[in-house]
Amino acid sequence: MERSTSRLLSLVPAILLFLVAACDRETECPPRFCTEQFVSVALSFADASGNPVPVRDVAAVNTRTGTNYAPEAAGSPDSASRYIIITDSEKQTVSGRGDTIRVTAAHAATGQEKTAELVVSGGECDCHIQKVSGPERVVFDQVSGR
Repeated sequence: MERSTSRLLSLVPAILLFLVAACDRETECPPRFCTEQFVSVALSFADASGNPVPVRDVAAVNTRTGTNYAPEAAGSPDSASRYIIITDSEKQTVSGRGDTIRVTAAHAATGQEKTAELVVSGGECDCHIQKVSGPERVVFDQVSGR
């Protein structure tokens, strides 16, 4: 009995070492130097003449994970036509390789709907999100007021 207990106790350090090493591999990020900057990805909406267009029903979803985001109007003079889609606050919801964020919105006056896709990277080990690709502006087919 004493021999089996001794054998079991000799395995405890090895088991603990294995568990700690496995845990570290899953959460450890390489060294990095991050700035205090807070990054966001925004999207503007315009008519065919390039004029800012107020939009409604703005929605954004990560096509890989199904995560829904809550786009907010940017604090600028044309804020009804410029929306912040995703920020550093949500960086862990996108992968380091980049995920597609599908954004939909409707022209406030005409009801015309448009969709745009942005590829945004982030992840647990990144300091900030980054827009990899996608438009800066979505253009509606009609000129406002017509």
